[in-house]
Amino acid sequence: MKAFLMEVRQTRRPEEDFRNPKWFDAEEARINLAKGREVKYARELQTVVDRALEHLGLARMAAAR
Repeated sequence: MKAFLMEVRQTRRPEEDFRNPKWFDAEEARINLAKGREVKYARELQTVVDRALEHLGLARMAAAR
């Protein structure tokens, strides 16, 4: 599994028929990244999601100025 931080405002069908991306909101990402992992690794990945949300929040605040 690969995870990328993206703030998605709009989606559309992929141009390539073989692609089937799955989009998760933050809570779904935390749950899915934890599946099948040892607790310490699951927590690390959940922390990454939390920090990404903090980063996006800070970026929004800076853009609003």
